[in-house]
Amino acid sequence: MELSAKIKADIQKYADKQGKQNTVLLIKNTMDELDLLLSDYLEDTHSKNLKKVKIIFKRYLQNLAIIKAGIPAVQNNGMITGKNKPNTEDDKMLRLMQARSYCKKVKKALNCIDNSYRVLLIDMYINKLKSDLVAMKIHVSRRTLFNIRDKAVDKFINVY
Repeated sequence: MELSAKIKADIQKYADKQGKQNTVLLIKNTMDELDLLLSDYLEDTHSKNLKKVKIIFKRYLQNLAIIKAGIPAVQNNGMITGKNKPNTEDDKMLRLMQARSYCKKVKKALNCIDNSYRVLLIDMYINKLKSDLVAMKIHVSRRTLFNIRDKAVDKFINVY
């Protein structure tokens, strides 16, 4: 099995972080160690992608709440305010525009992936359905659901 230089460098960085010394010698000497190190690296990379997706969808839900709240009517009591006082209406409008932009970006990324992956991600991270319910909905076992979820997460992160 021939590994590219980039993968070897990534594995070396990961091994250094994990405190494994002389990884290059281990790679040359034993394929088993390479397989273990590669699986650790891929698992670590996948867990980072999963964390990113959870953060993205959490932020999406927060921005959706901002959009649903809208902008309250401007309250003007006739008093003159100093220049140092921030304009809260402008800030609210800016947050609303940013929220809309973020939600559009997430929706665009969701629309670029396969429909089955999209449904799974929406059910798990936006609708917050439990994994058992999602597995029953798409007629697969829980373990298969998590395998599909892993693929969906990778596809979403690549598009996002």
